[in-house]
Amino acid sequence: MEPEAAGAPASHVADILVVDDTPANLRLLERLLSSAGFHVRPAASGESALAAAAARPPDLVLLDVDMPGMDGYQVCRALKHDPALADVPVVFLSALGETSDKLEAFAAGGVDYVTKPFHLEELRARIATHLELRQLRRELEQRNRELAESNQRLRAVEQLRHDLVHMVAHDMRSPLMGVSGYLELLELEQESLDETQRDFVARALESARALVRQLDAMLDADRLESNRVPLQLGAHDLDGLLERAASTFGPLGARRIVLHPRGDRSARVRCDAEIVLRVTANLIANALAHSEESEAVEVGVVDGSSDRLRVEVRDRGPGVPDEIRERLFDKYVSSGAPRGRMRSMGLGLAFCKLAIDAHQGTIGFDSSAEAGSRFWFELPREGPARAPQS
Repeated sequence: MEPEAAGAPASHVADILVVDDTPANLRLLERLLSSAGFHVRPAASGESALAAAAARPPDLVLLDVDMPGMDGYQVCRALKHDPALADVPVVFLSALGETSDKLEAFAAGGVDYVTKPFHLEELRARIATHLELRQLRRELEQRNRELAESNQRLRAVEQLRHDLVHMVAHDMRSPLMGVSGYLELLELEQESLDETQRDFVARALESARALVRQLDAMLDADRLESNRVPLQLGAHDLDGLLERAASTFGPLGARRIVLHPRGDRSARVRCDAEIVLRVTANLIANALAHSEESEAVEVGVVDGSSDRLRVEVRDRGPGVPDEIRERLFDKYVSSGAPRGRMRSMGLGLAFCKLAIDAHQGTIGFDSSAEAGSRFWFELPREGPARAPQS
């Protein structure tokens, strides 16, 4: 391989520093390597070689071992201790052919060992190989630096996006709560409204509540990911939490949500009641959104695995599409809902996954086009074995 083709630009001629205390050897190597297309700088001692390398780092050092004063091993170690020269490949060229000599050369930092007498073509090939390897390493390091810089820029952009989304979410939540409050006041005045008006108010209120749930899920998913939501643990009745979750959907939800309470006080679990309530509400909202308005959504508590209780939310919708099943609990996963509408599934479900993980529970689903979907989560009756870090 010609030196110009050794991974460097075509205009670059590889600079070889040849170190040997025998003048005849230096002249021979200079003539042979120059004729092979390399630029050669001779050095007759270890000290002069280090000075020459420091003045202008070479592309490769061809180094004799047995020299007076500093031997080749000492020169190589000195090169490797200099940060500006540490990546320069050192090829030993010596009449010493014992295995111990070669091992010491590699231990000193050499990349290759050629014994005298040598064949010119073999020496050229080895030099070209190490020059190419050095160039490839440099290119890889440059690309790694560029990749690191790109990743840093991407993280900065992602942080800006994250901050913007959360600023908007915070700013939207207050007016949405106001809208919900006024709609709730209208709902209390049902006697003054006809049936159509009551239905409009109920639908508007549920839409406002759904938006509030989505904003809360967005904000709390981030806090849970960052371990900034300490659990407020206490003994709570899951039947009561499911009833509270269902009540947040108002009259429209009441017509479709079917509760299956245990009713025997055996559904008590140590958990953060508000977070579990919101997990349940998110699963119910997901089931309502992905099934026909004429279909019921069933919610209940059953025994889970070992000492756990399981909450199940079942719908009769079209099921979860195969292409998103593996990432259903990731953020921002969407799927087509009935009648061609697109509904976000992943944000609320991502919050649910993080919240149940914080309780050291498990969450999952079973789904098919024929039977619909059953989302479930299990909580340890005695609560998390250790309190999550805040």
